[in-house]
Order: sequence, then C-alpha cells, then structure tokens
Amino acid sequence: MEINLSGDIGNILMLFLMILLPLILIGVGVLTGLLNVGYYVLIIFWFGMGLIFYGALN
Repeated sequence: MEINLSGDIGNILMLFLMILLPLILIGVGVLTGLLNVGYYVLIIFWFGMGLIFYGALN
C-alpha cells in the first residue's frame, strides 16, 4: 500500500516523524524523570537514523 502525498505535506510529515518526534520524546522522558536507559538508547537511535534517512531522501 502506498500513500501519495504532495511534496510539501510529505516533507513536513517526514520531518516530524524522523526528527521532531524523537526530540519531543526525549524531552518527555527528561521531564518525567524516566530512568530507563533502553528508552533513551532507542530514542537516540531513532533520531540518528531519522537524520540519515531524511538527508538521504531529500
């Protein structure tokens, strides 16, 4: 199944999912005092992969 979006909406959605959402989740973890290391490792990995994919796709 493929979703066809216009260029602007697709770029905004991709930016949000790959870069902004992991940063928001890191902030939520810090504000709530979450001490689970695995949570932060996965979120930082998600952010790093998001940067790579976002740079490759644009």
